[in-house]
Amino acid sequence: MALTRAAVVPEAEPGNRTEPSVQEGESHSMETYTVCPSGWTGFSGRCFLYVPTPLSWANAERNCQNRGGNLASVHSFNEHHVIQSMIWRLTHTYPLTWLGGYDATQEGTWFWSDGTPFRFNFWSPGNPNNYRGGQHCLQMNYGDHKKFDDDFCSYSRPFICARKRWCETGELSLRGQLTDSSLSRYQFEFNLAGGGVRLLCKASTVNPQTQESTEERHRRRG
Repeated sequence: MALTRAAVVPEAEPGNRTEPSVQEGESHSMETYTVCPSGWTGFSGRCFLYVPTPLSWANAERNCQNRGGNLASVHSFNEHHVIQSMIWRLTHTYPLTWLGGYDATQEGTWFWSDGTPFRFNFWSPGNPNNYRGGQHCLQMNYGDHKKFDDDFCSYSRPFICARKRWCETGELSLRGQLTDSSLSRYQFEFNLAGGGVRLLCKASTVNPQTQESTEERHRRRG
C-alpha cells in the first residue's frame, strides 16, 4: 500500500481544531485506518449501500449479511437525511426502500435487524398501522413526508445495507516529532486508490533510535 501524499490532523471538537507541531529528529509511523468499501457511503462510523435490485425483506437482509452487514438501522434525522440523499443521488427519485426494522416477533414492538435499539420513530402520519394484520417490515420514503411505513415483508423493494467501517493497515512516515499530546485518534488525508479521507483506528509514534512506540512508553510509565 503506497501513500503518495499525506497530511495529519488530530480529531477535535467542531470549532476547536488544532494541528500538531512537528520538530525535526524523529520518524513517525501511523497505521490502521477505518474505511468503507468501494461504492459505499460513510457516515457516523458506518458505511451505507443502496442496492437497487428489488427483493423481499428477508432476502434483502440475507443479501446485506453476505456483504458483511445488515439492512440499515436509522438512529437520527441526520442518518435518515444521508441515506435519503444517497438514494436521490443514485436514482433521482425517492423509491420505497427496505430498512432493517421489523415487528414480526411481537406486533407493535419494533426491532432493528442489526440488534441496535429502535428509538428513532420517524413514522409517516397514521403509521405503523399493520394493515390487514400482516405488515411487519419497515420501508422508508413513504407518503408525502417520505418517512417510515410498515409494509408486507413479501413485497420486493430496493434496500439499504449498512456495515461498520473496516480497518485497513497502511503506513505513513514523517520526519519530526509530534508534540501534540492527543495521539490516540488521527484523521489522515492521502492519495490512496483515488484519494479521500480515512479515519485512523489507532496511532503510534516510533523513535528510530529506541524503536519504542508511544503506547509502549505510556505502558512503561504506568
